[in-house]
Amino acid sequence: MGFLNSITTDSGGLGDDDYLEALADPALLLRLKRGEIYTLGRFYLSGYVSIELHPLFNVYFTVINNLQDPSGVIQPRAIWSVTQNLELTFGANIFYGGKGSEYGGILVPGIPYFFTPAKSAYLWLSYYF
Repeated sequence: MGFLNSITTDSGGLGDDDYLEALADPALLLRLKRGEIYTLGRFYLSGYVSIELHPLFNVYFTVINNLQDPSGVIQPRAIWSVTQNLELTFGANIFYGGKGSEYGGILVPGIPYFFTPAKSAYLWLSYYF
């Protein structure tokens, strides 16, 4: 019973159950300052769909959902092979969730502001030679 108990109460690994506590951790703040990636939540469900509309045009749709909040990100993108050596990629990152959730916005300790990821769009043009 003691062994099973130690497994279920172990807090190792990525993420944290308490977002405010995670943001007050000095070691985590140093890692974020160095540009390292960190997830606030611990349990996620994700999936994607790819559709080939034409051999030269593909559409992808990815969803990542935090199972504890719930909140997440939707990432649609498309890739068009314009020529044999030229490829155009375009897409977006669309975040959803309520206040107090990882992707909807969390209150940063010590200041009265919510941290929310910004919705974004991108366009890449790649030339191969």
